[in-house]
Amino acid sequence: MEEAFWAARQGDALLRTSFMADVLGAVLEVAANVVIDALIVGTTSLLAASVGITMGCTAVVLTGFVAGVAMVYTGVTDTVSEVCSDLANMLFPPQIEGYILTGSG
Repeated sequence: MEEAFWAARQGDALLRTSFMADVLGAVLEVAANVVIDALIVGTTSLLAASVGITMGCTAVVLTGFVAGVAMVYTGVTDTVSEVCSDLANMLFPPQIEGYILTGSG
């Protein structure tokens, strides 16, 4: 397990992310993944064209699919998601909605 989960304690703040942070994070994540995939497909097409190979529509779509699967398998999409969420939360910080008053002691 790479992430440690800590139990909430009495007096801890309850944070709620803003709607704008959620929307911006999603938009940034989609845009970043599209740009990364487009760069991979474009580079592959350019390299194929430089050696005289033409890529039909199926090959371009297949290259994009393979690039997307590789991004998920290597964890690139998780990293992109974390960075986009962090950026969105930096621009629209979470707000304290309350505090934990009692425990289950």
